[in-house]
Amino acid sequence: MKYLFLSFALLVFLSCSQPKTEQIDSEEIVTQEVTENSSLEKKLEEFELSYEEVSFPSKDGLKISAYWHKSSMKNAVNLILCHQAEFSKSEYNEIAPKLNNRRFNCLAIDQRSGGKMGGFQNETFNRAVIKKLPVAYLNAEPDIVAAIDYISQLSDAPIILLGSSYSASLVLKIGKENDKVIAVVAFSPGEYFGEKLNLKQAISGFNKPLWVTSAKDEAESVSALISDIKSDKVVHFIPEGNGVHGARALWEKTPNHTEYWNSLTDFLEQFVENKSNNSK
Repeated sequence: MKYLFLSFALLVFLSCSQPKTEQIDSEEIVTQEVTENSSLEKKLEEFELSYEEVSFPSKDGLKISAYWHKSSMKNAVNLILCHQAEFSKSEYNEIAPKLNNRRFNCLAIDQRSGGKMGGFQNETFNRAVIKKLPVAYLNAEPDIVAAIDYISQLSDAPIILLGSSYSASLVLKIGKENDKVIAVVAFSPGEYFGEKLNLKQAISGFNKPLWVTSAKDEAESVSALISDIKSDKVVHFIPEGNGVHGARALWEKTPNHTEYWNSLTDFLEQFVENKSNNSK
């Protein structure tokens, strides 16, 4: 009897000492611990950001969070910035202001296939997890399509898609199919979708201006991926330095980021000039 009483008392003590679980509303963003010592976070905080937090529904109604970095320059062209796996819209915190200065409005979006990046949340991913929606790479396609529709309401300027890693593959596919898109920029695209999608086949016949790049050791696979695109509108930039995977190639911490920027700027200038000429 004595042992029974002691066992019961122990169970009561343990149950009382357990932390309580809070109920999370379906529209509440999941809070995650901020990594105070993240070098990435500290690096990005050095840049003064001027943006508006916006949101819009994806094709299935999921709320998409985004940063609208509007250029102060006249006749700006629209760029939609799509992040890589496990990342968020903050992949472009350093990049977007520089694009603004080159006369580009930037809509950096949180796709549902992503995650926390340093101390920066991916709010769309968090909502998708709460709603128990699938968050595989291909599930992010309607988010990017919805971003195209949304930015066309913000501005009637031409639209260019820019993707990083898996989203670089998606913007190639979407860019070929969507008439609102005039050009594509792809950092480290690849066959990331397994049996669900053969990207090489999906982008065969792509006939819009394309700037594509990667880390140096990925260049051969990228060349194979785009080999069926027969167009003088394609620029495949292969860096002299090692570079890195994805749009992080443009970050200042990437040793040879300048050569990426120089090539990309040369490519993008044609659209700014065309926009300026058409407005006269």
